[in-house]
Amino acid sequence: MYPKRTNRGFSLIELLLVVVIVGLLSAVAVPSALKSRNAAEKGAAVGILRTMHTDQLMYFTRVGRYARLSELNTEFHQTFGTTVGSRIYRGNHMFLMSPSPTDASLVNGYQIVVYRIDNRINYPTFFMNQSGAIQALLP
Repeated sequence: MYPKRTNRGFSLIELLLVVVIVGLLSAVAVPSALKSRNAAEKGAAVGILRTMHTDQLMYFTRVGRYARLSELNTEFHQTFGTTVGSRIYRGNHMFLMSPSPTDASLVNGYQIVVYRIDNRINYPTFFMNQSGAIQALLP
C-alpha cells in the first residue's frame, strides 16, 4: 500500500487569484484614500485661516493694526506652523500675506493667500482678507 499524500500549500492558480483580488482592492482604495487626505488638508487650512482671522481681530483691538504673519504666529506661540521669513509653513500649505504689508496698510486691512506645495510647485488654493470671507481659488 502506498501512503496517502496530503497536499499542503496553495496551488499557483489560488495564489494568482489572491494577488489579483488584492490588486483590485488597492486600485480602488488608494485613490479614495488620497482624495480623503487632500480634503482633510484643505479643511485644516481653512480652519487655520478662520483662527488667524479671529486672532487678527484680537491683535487689531489691542494694537490698532492687523499683524504680520510672523507677528501673529509669535504672539500666539507658534500655533499656526513654522515661520520662515514672512511666510508660515504647515503641512503641505504655505501662508503668505500679499502684497507685503506695511504698518500703514495693516491699519486698513490684510490679505492672506494659502498655497498648496506639491512637488515643489506652489498652487494658490485659498484667499482671505480682513472681512474673514475665505475664497477657494482651486477646486
